[in-house]
Amino acid sequence: MIYHKTTQLLNALQIELQRLDFWQELPPSITAMQSTAPFCCDTMPLHQWLQFIFLPKMRQLIAQQQPLPKKIAIAPFAEVAYANEARRVVTLIALLS
Repeated sequence: MIYHKTTQLLNALQIELQRLDFWQELPPSITAMQSTAPFCCDTMPLHQWLQFIFLPKMRQLIAQQQPLPKKIAIAPFAEVAYANEARRVVTLIALLS
């Protein structure tokens, strides 16, 4: 049940990223993806991290029936990252919450 609900949320997140035109065809560089900073904030915008790191990792955990993280605090970071676009990203923040 938790995997099904999480999959629905991940799909909604992807759709919202696409609606906001944050979805990209090409991934960031390998170097950018290897950042050790939280959310790779030193090498890419948050939406790239969501698309190329967070979504694939979560989908992999679900596919392998692995335990899902119990505490994820992405929404507070997103609120700061998109402070200048607060109205435009309301749904994105809600999904991340």
